[in-house]
Amino acid sequence: MCKLFLFGTPAIECSGRSQSIRRRKARALLAYLAVTQQGHSREVLATLLWPEYDRQSALADLSRILSSLRKTLGANFFRTDRESVALNGEVDLWVDVLRFSKQLESCRKTTGLDDDATKDWQARWNSIKQTSWPGLHCQTALILTSGSYLKRKPCAATWVGPWNR
Repeated sequence: MCKLFLFGTPAIECSGRSQSIRRRKARALLAYLAVTQQGHSREVLATLLWPEYDRQSALADLSRILSSLRKTLGANFFRTDRESVALNGEVDLWVDVLRFSKQLESCRKTTGLDDDATKDWQARWNSIKQTSWPGLHCQTALILTSGSYLKRKPCAATWVGPWNR
């Protein structure tokens, strides 16, 4: 089992041992894939992580980052092909942010919180993100939609923000 900690300083432990991921973009990629819980096209990830690079350079850096992550976390940690990247669903990965989100949703359901209370908790959640990640910023990113065209989506890099500098 691996545990990914995103509150505070990002860290990952696998089988009880801390794994060193030195490159900020590698941590950002891992966090983004874990939090979004879905695969993404290589093109979108490259644009998200290296918006200032040309397409070929960004894709080359993405390949290097994936190679270094595989060496650290294991060859089977990711599902990749020529077009897309995802976490391997068979890897047992616990993510603190997702656990918190599930607990918050469970609390809302079991206590019958109304919309105003839910908004209050959402505001607290946003405050926690800002406190845990003081450099968090929202940027506009190009996202590939199901219609196979690129469109701008605000805050697409919210989870990547602290490392995307």
